[in-house]
Amino acid sequence: MSIFSVENDRTGNSTYTLFEKILYVKKAYATSYDLMYGANVSITNTFDEMMMVKENAGQEEGKGYFHYVLSPEEADDCSVAQMYAVGCKVAEMIGCFEGHYQVLMTVHRDTPHIHAHFIANNIDDMTGLRMNLNRSRLMMLKQRVNEILQQEGVSLIRGFS
Repeated sequence: MSIFSVENDRTGNSTYTLFEKILYVKKAYATSYDLMYGANVSITNTFDEMMMVKENAGQEEGKGYFHYVLSPEEADDCSVAQMYAVGCKVAEMIGCFEGHYQVLMTVHRDTPHIHAHFIANNIDDMTGLRMNLNRSRLMMLKQRVNEILQQEGVSLIRGFS
């Protein structure tokens, strides 16, 4: 079973920690430039572009982003290339999930078990509205991730953490 989790950051999930979180998912010893992807945002200027959307919408305070992690089942034996392809599709899906959002995706290969991180701006860059990710929307998001995993021949998500 694959795992798709919404990370609850201990440092506080605000625009102030967004920069640190982007640095974390882009860390050089875990990933490389060719394993990064941006949906509706560049991978080189992610923080500034996300902050511009927040500033234009007057949404600099409060929850700053969503951090998701996708880890395929170890038995799937996903290659880095396959994880990147899956990650790009998931990033695109999150980017247009009930709105228009900026998403940075990176594949981490610094552990024996490769996985993908997604940092999603929680402000819609078209409307300026904040994403409300309640339980029913989380379940819809999980279903859409499962559709992508099924298309790519990767184990489905059985639980949601």
